[in-house]
Amino acid sequence: MKQLFIVGIFCFSFLSNSLAQNINLDKKEIDSLKKRLSYVPDTEKMPLLQDIIINLWLNHPDTAMVYAKKAMALAERLQDTRSRAIANRMYGAVHYYVGRYDTAAKYGYRAYQLSKSINDINLMAASLNNMGLASYYLGSYSAALENLLHALHYVQQTKQEYGTALTLNNIGLVYAKLKNYTKAREYFNRSVEFAERRKDKNVILYAYNNIASTYFDENDFPKAQNYYEQALEISKSIDNVSWRADSYLGLAEVQSSLGKPKEASALLRKALALKTQIDERDGISDCYHNLAKAKAKENQLDSAFMYVKLSLIMARQSGSTEERLKNYGLLKDLYTQKKKYDSALFFQSKYLALRDSLFNETMARTLGDIQLKIQEEESQQQLADKDTEIQRKTTQTYLLIGGIFLMVTFLLIVFRFYKIQKRLTIDLERKNIETLNQKEEINTQKEALSLSNQELEKAQLQINEQNYQLSKLNEQLLSTVDIRTKELEEANKEIKVVSLELDNFIYKSSHDIKAPLARLIGICHLALLDVKDEQSRAYFRLLDQTAHLLNDIFNKLKTVSEINSRTVERVPVDFNTILKNVQRHLKSMEGFDSIKISTEVSASAEYYSDPGLLEIIFHNMLENSIRFQKKSNTENKFIQIKVAGKAASVVLSFIDNGIGIKQADVDHIFKMFSQAALEHQTVGLGLYIVKQCVTKLNGNINLVRSNQRNTEFEIVLA
Repeated sequence: MKQLFIVGIFCFSFLSNSLAQNINLDKKEIDSLKKRLSYVPDTEKMPLLQDIIINLWLNHPDTAMVYAKKAMALAERLQDTRSRAIANRMYGAVHYYVGRYDTAAKYGYRAYQLSKSINDINLMAASLNNMGLASYYLGSYSAALENLLHALHYVQQTKQEYGTALTLNNIGLVYAKLKNYTKAREYFNRSVEFAERRKDKNVILYAYNNIASTYFDENDFPKAQNYYEQALEISKSIDNVSWRADSYLGLAEVQSSLGKPKEASALLRKALALKTQIDERDGISDCYHNLAKAKAKENQLDSAFMYVKLSLIMARQSGSTEERLKNYGLLKDLYTQKKKYDSALFFQSKYLALRDSLFNETMARTLGDIQLKIQEEESQQQLADKDTEIQRKTTQTYLLIGGIFLMVTFLLIVFRFYKIQKRLTIDLERKNIETLNQKEEINTQKEALSLSNQELEKAQLQINEQNYQLSKLNEQLLSTVDIRTKELEEANKEIKVVSLELDNFIYKSSHDIKAPLARLIGICHLALLDVKDEQSRAYFRLLDQTAHLLNDIFNKLKTVSEINSRTVERVPVDFNTILKNVQRHLKSMEGFDSIKISTEVSASAEYYSDPGLLEIIFHNMLENSIRFQKKSNTENKFIQIKVAGKAASVVLSFIDNGIGIKQADVDHIFKMFSQAALEHQTVGLGLYIVKQCVTKLNGNINLVRSNQRNTEFEIVLA
């Protein structure tokens, strides 16, 4: 079927309605959600992430994937079952939109198990729809129908008209695949009835496209064209690229069948442009397939072969078995048209094998049995509900009888209480007389209390005077605090000025002194070429080493200044490219060729950060290891660099078998011009720069003790 992609739209739009009340936001509102996401606590982020993903996954699936990964990481931090169910559902849905059906099915199943454990019927229905659609695209129609019928049962149980309409559409698509078009249209029309009650143009559009598809398969082209044109008209009022492309694609097939290749090609190119815009691989494959058929009708076989091969590439990327099946059949026809019968027979065999694996009569009977099974389960559930209702009414009858008994008992108690109350009234009159006597005694005590109150008023006046003195002291203290605060602010301003002047000094020094240093290094180089006296040559070599060391110090100080003023970027990081660049820059170092350098980058190390700061980290760590390896007498020198993803962070490891680090130097190795560096005649800024970069990226660096006496540094970046 040419409109299979609509299935996914139905399901995942249903999910958005089930748990986000059919959100349809514009760009400003989405940007507002993203802004709120940066400052709300973790416990309030999941609904925001869900709203953002639902409004991005159709037209911007790559961006939606970034937020889906954030939702998965948030769910792991919260350790809340419902949050994990929602995150898995959203993650699987986004994988569906980028054409990864196996992954969509896996995370749909996880979401179903989690929602089932907390008996969340809405989430269970949404997850079953995920699983049903993924199974449909993977060619498992029996599993697709079973999951979708269960989802229909749940949405009807919760009386969700929107969810019911979408699920009816999905079930209709399975029957259309079985070529039972009458039953398929029955489900599609029921879906339209639900959608019209809610005035939901989205669902009406879905249903019209699917109804048109069934008429097209029955070769009733006028009806198919009528429904596609209605769908296209509705799509113009909905800001949705994919749905408009589906309508263009259906109309193109109708025009091609009516013998209008030019009109069909124009419509196909519109559909292809829209599908390419959102990188929908399954839809792109369908467009290329239809372009190949159009070129074949015009006898342009080379172009036809080119388009069908492009269609196969996209079908393999999306994992769509249906698209592969259609392309095998078309390749058989093209090779027959080109009179290459061996190739035609080969693709005919592949077509038959794949078709038989997808569908046979046994599967059709299985699908029928599944529907009967679901209906039987629903009947049993209805009987169980009736039994429950009868039991509830029986319980109410017993409660009513018990209530009458309690009422009679209550009346007897009231009568007895009345008699007791009458006797108590007589006792009360006697006690009133006693109370009057007590009142006179109380008046006497009141006079005594009045005198005591006068004494208390005098004490209160003294307290007020003391409070006044305390308030004056507080005012003096506040004045002193304000003065000290202003002094601190002035001191902070002076520190900032000094910091800026220091950065400016380092920058100017690195420029003003570099030229004399360069001339000095050049003179030393010429002197070593011309001077023959060995003692003079030794002096010039020492002078050259000192000049190079001073040049290295200024370069490192300039790097420190740039790191402090740098604004951190957040872009995808390619660790392999960074490692290659760093090794190329350090290849000229003395001792580089004598060291075996190995790198290992984990496939799961997906990371968004500042590539410039990361390159500085790798450069200084590798340079430091090479410099100290050069001083080592160890044979088989090696340096190992590992990059591994770990939850929402990345871990960088640097291991070498160089001269090692003394225990006494461990606490000072990350300081500027450390004693250990001076002892080995190095600048001593490498590890300090690495520490600055790691701190800038909100990470940690540690020296790890190894049983093999190797030196290992571990950097963890969030």
